[in-house]
Amino acid sequence: MVLILFTKCHSNIIKSSIFIGCFSSKNNSMSTRKPTSPGQYDVVVVGGGIVGVATAREIKLNYPSMKICVVEKEKKLGFHQTGHNSGVVHAGIYYTPGTLKAKLCVEGMNLAYAYFDKQNIPYKKCGKLIVALNDKQLEPLHELYERALQNNVKDVRLVSGDEMKTIEPYCKVRDNSW
Repeated sequence: MVLILFTKCHSNIIKSSIFIGCFSSKNNSMSTRKPTSPGQYDVVVVGGGIVGVATAREIKLNYPSMKICVVEKEKKLGFHQTGHNSGVVHAGIYYTPGTLKAKLCVEGMNLAYAYFDKQNIPYKKCGKLIVALNDKQLEPLHELYERALQNNVKDVRLVSGDEMKTIEPYCKVRDNSW
């Protein structure tokens, strides 16, 4: 969870934080500091996971003169929930088309891959296989495919049962399903 305060920082947040990260306006890098007085920052982001740090970075890129502080209860950034998730960049196939969640998921995925490329961060786009095991599951599979198309998810396609066997021979699917 990320809480963004666009006011002067409350002193209890600063005092109870183990980690404080401050974005530098010179090179947009983060440095760590000891807890300090609350009046030094324009924005405080509570939560130093992937969402909190990305939020702080984005604010700094868009408002370079702002003084931003990230507070985190753990000793390191990304050490709480972010450090325990599956590490998947979600594509947006499950969200209702036209919703803000769907739009932001697809946009976030595109921004993440662009950032990885720009910073030479290695990653593997392995994809995802969603299969229909029987006739009853075919219609929901097609609905999911249509939803992905409506959400502008890239690189989504339907494959036949025969093609699936070449992709993953041990996956049991309904024969010749599209």
